[in-house]
Amino acid sequence: MSQRLAGPIFLLVLLIALNILSLTDRFLIAAFGTQIVKDLDLSHQQFGLLTGFGFVLFYALAGPVTGILADRFGASRILTIGILLWSAMTALTGQAKSFIGMMLPRAFVGIGEATLNPAATAVLSRAFDSQHRAVVLGLYFMGGHIGVALAYQIAGMPSIEWRGVFTWLGIIGIGMACLLVAFARAMPDALGRPESADRKDTAPSMMGLIGELLSLTRRNSTLQLAILGMALLHLIYAEIQFMQIWLASERGYSPDAASALYGQTYLLTAVPASLLGGALADLMARHPSFNRASFIVAVIMVTLPLVFLFRIAEPGSTLFLTGMVASIALFTLPYGAMVAIILDQVPDGIKASTTALTMFTVNVLIIGSATYFLGLASDIFASINLDEPMSSALLIMDTLLILSLVAYARLHTKLKAES
Repeated sequence: MSQRLAGPIFLLVLLIALNILSLTDRFLIAAFGTQIVKDLDLSHQQFGLLTGFGFVLFYALAGPVTGILADRFGASRILTIGILLWSAMTALTGQAKSFIGMMLPRAFVGIGEATLNPAATAVLSRAFDSQHRAVVLGLYFMGGHIGVALAYQIAGMPSIEWRGVFTWLGIIGIGMACLLVAFARAMPDALGRPESADRKDTAPSMMGLIGELLSLTRRNSTLQLAILGMALLHLIYAEIQFMQIWLASERGYSPDAASALYGQTYLLTAVPASLLGGALADLMARHPSFNRASFIVAVIMVTLPLVFLFRIAEPGSTLFLTGMVASIALFTLPYGAMVAIILDQVPDGIKASTTALTMFTVNVLIIGSATYFLGLASDIFASINLDEPMSSALLIMDTLLILSLVAYARLHTKLKAES
């Protein structure tokens, strides 16, 4: 392996590992849902706040700031600070005794984790050529999907107590921050630092970066549509937050069995889907009649009908398990392609800022609102004695996913006209 290639590959592996850690930390509350709800005496509405706005509002608000800082000063310092913050707050989450006691450190976890995706996608886009962008980003986001599965796998282990898990993952995160510092010193060129991070005399100001980002977003309707489509497809992400509670409360699984089943299925689906999805999207983009949006449209059309069947199928049946796989593939197969489309629309100097703006839109517009709605709707449906209230709320959310199909179909047309 050449020295020139070794740096980017090691960087990719390190960022994948950090993404695994980040999403494991983030999804532990969802994976231990029934334990936490019982221990802290939470309603579904409060649980929706913890997994929704209690995290994503701060994550989203911090994202644009950290993205601009990464574009202006480089990624490694900003990311190291973020890892230390989210890891310390993850450990503190394990000491929570009440709703407020968990909400406060959860907010700071969101601020810390907001540093990761903007920095990572920017440096990976600079380190690898654009023809392989969906593959590389698919591999990076595969780490996040592994983290989701790992959180559920941990929660599915018999006799595992949630507080200790939070504490140990916080300690691991601090160790990962030290590893990033060592990597940045040993291989500074691999970080693909933008010119603005190295040449302070000619670097644009913070306000200049903000102005460039907002100007580009206002005039580029393709970029607007790509961000909207990605946000809408994250409705399925909001549903994942309630998966363990739904399987345990309305599908007859014990809490441990629910976490173990979903964790195993997520891992076995998400890893190959992330690998295959990026490669297929890049391959399709080389055909004159297709593009990466075409691939996303195909994924939604194949998987979404099976997601509806998943909600009503007999637990444990072939259709039920197929639908569970489809619900995971709907989110993981197109992820690298979704991000690649967005980054293709912007210059190198504002890639981190654009990713941060996208994550702000995704989290505020969709994840926070949808997660809160699911919890609230479930509580309302239960209060009127509706059979399977959580299933009804999830079916409403599944129906709204049709909007993502409309957005990407329109995006396919725009990209084809521009090619």
